[in-house]
Amino acid sequence: MFCEGDSLVYIGDLRKQVALVEILDFTEQGPVSNIRWRPGTTELIISGGSGDNRYFQKYDTTTKESEDWVFLANGPVSDMAFNVAGDVVYFL
Repeated sequence: MFCEGDSLVYIGDLRKQVALVEILDFTEQGPVSNIRWRPGTTELIISGGSGDNRYFQKYDTTTKESEDWVFLANGPVSDMAFNVAGDVVYFL
């Protein structure tokens, strides 16, 4: 999924039929360029930013905790995919 340069990520819970549970705001970090679910988990992998201010992180929708994954990429992440088990990420 490529994003249209927005800095907000909206998360809803269809199990509870709630249209909007929370909003992740990346305004300070820059626009989101990519979001993927990590298979077999409750985690979103989010990348984006602009110029030297880039981010690549994991966000757990259950615990509401983030972890920086920028160590995996030395530049912008424009697209990504996971293997079926969710333990290997491929990215451009």
